[in-house]
Amino acid sequence: MPVRDAEDQPRHFFREESKKYMTVEMETPFVWPEQPEDWKPWGKEDYKNQIKEMTKASGAITQADRRSEQDVLRLQAKEILGWKGRGKPAEKEGKGDSKKTKPEKTGTSLSYTHLKKQWEEKRSPRMFGRPGA
Repeated sequence: MPVRDAEDQPRHFFREESKKYMTVEMETPFVWPEQPEDWKPWGKEDYKNQIKEMTKASGAITQADRRSEQDVLRLQAKEILGWKGRGKPAEKEGKGDSKKTKPEKTGTSLSYTHLKKQWEEKRSPRMFGRPGA
């Protein structure tokens, strides 16, 4: 291989390792062998489990783990807000809370102003600078 100048360090010359190529002529064309039905003797499943354990131990989060965590958080948020089914808030029977307001009809099922009102009702008046308790 020819002598080259390093990109990172100016005027630092080096020679790469030689790359050798070989061309082979075969009497019959090469055919890849078929994949086996059972990979157990090669330990493919054990290798996948090792990789999962190593990523968990290192603290790295895979895309699938991130999605499952997001799904769990989404379900928890819906339970907290009292949602059941697809896009309908749950009706709380027998509680008779007259303070709760109905959600305003907007492009989304539950509007931002409704959530803000719910949040303000749960907080103490001091947080908002109101006189009182």
